[in-house]
Amino acid sequence: MRERRSPTMSWLFNDPPNVAVFTTKMIVAGEQPVLLVTHDDDDGAWQFLPLKGELDERNAAVVSLREMIERDGTLAQLVDLPLGWRAWRQTPNDPWRRERCPSLDLGSRTKAVPDRFESMGFPKG
Repeated sequence: MRERRSPTMSWLFNDPPNVAVFTTKMIVAGEQPVLLVTHDDDDGAWQFLPLKGELDERNAAVVSLREMIERDGTLAQLVDLPLGWRAWRQTPNDPWRRERCPSLDLGSRTKAVPDRFESMGFPKG
């Protein structure tokens, strides 16, 4: 079950609540859960992604960090995710696992996620 975060709770992220973050239309619509989060080293951008499905500009969505946290309170557990790191889980009920991204070029989904996820539908780079 997803943990809902109250809008009245104090803000713990270093980024402001209205900072733009990247996600997908399917996640915004509630049709897919967030299972992969990256905190880009080069520009500090946050990406909230699924583990499966195609990622391209047609599926992209930009929302506020606050909106993502309000949609899924478990994302607040990643408040201390350092720049250049990613976190993932197999299901919304699993704990987050973390590791440093092996590449600073996070423009490619294959480079932004562990190689072991290729078998889960990620394109091969």
